[in-house]
Amino acid sequence: MARQFGYRHGISVLQMIAFSFTLPCAVWMACTRRNGWFGIGGLSIIRLVGASCFLATLSNNSMRVWAGAYVCENLGIALLTFLLLGMLERANRYAKFVHRWVFQGPYIVSWGGIALSVSEFITTSRRSDDGTTLNPYGLAGTIIFLLFFTTTVVLAAIFFRRRAELPDAERAQVRCVILACLPAMVVRIVYWLVGRFPGPARATFSPITGDPTAYLLMTALPEMVVVGACTAMILRHGRDWRVYYKSAPSEEVVHGAQEDVDLRSSSGRV
Repeated sequence: MARQFGYRHGISVLQMIAFSFTLPCAVWMACTRRNGWFGIGGLSIIRLVGASCFLATLSNNSMRVWAGAYVCENLGIALLTFLLLGMLERANRYAKFVHRWVFQGPYIVSWGGIALSVSEFITTSRRSDDGTTLNPYGLAGTIIFLLFFTTTVVLAAIFFRRRAELPDAERAQVRCVILACLPAMVVRIVYWLVGRFPGPARATFSPITGDPTAYLLMTALPEMVVVGACTAMILRHGRDWRVYYKSAPSEEVVHGAQEDVDLRSSSGRV
């Protein structure tokens, strides 16, 4: 039986419009070897697929379609965090504030979280319930993503405290992470957590069956803020990733320019 087009479906249309613009930007970033293309492109694809699945429920009430929309919502947290961590990693290529494995470790662990989310999708799509019960795969994935995000917050705080030591472009990206992205991410994660675990507020904060206004204000718009801010910052200040290796061949690179790349082009401060 066909369902009626409603408020929540309108939000899905808004997501499709917004992320249809950011996906080509991500492709251009990849072609020009700029950072951030994976997070922006991955989230754009996931949101386009998730919104399409939700709109498909208008004519197809299959559990598999609902499960696809549900799991796409959960994967968004990982891809947004990938994006923010990548912006910090770019700055670390120049300043060497932390060892590179501090970034590689969370990346590796987060892929495990994504694998668990895929497993959750497989088991959820085979269940006969409403698809919103958190199974063991979903619980493990939630814990991993929280640890991943916490690591990103700690690194962002370290980099922001020492932002005066960064070149202008990298300083701008760190400021973007701290001032624009993390506040929106906190709102997004609060919504996600309340909707994941059993409780009286779950009916309101479920991304699929909850209150559409709460979803709009605490998920759809915060994600657009993060992706929009990061896209604008990378398009303006992005570099070819090969500059990292030309200009940062050793730990001493922060003391001078390498390969005609002036890493200390400005003495301006935030």
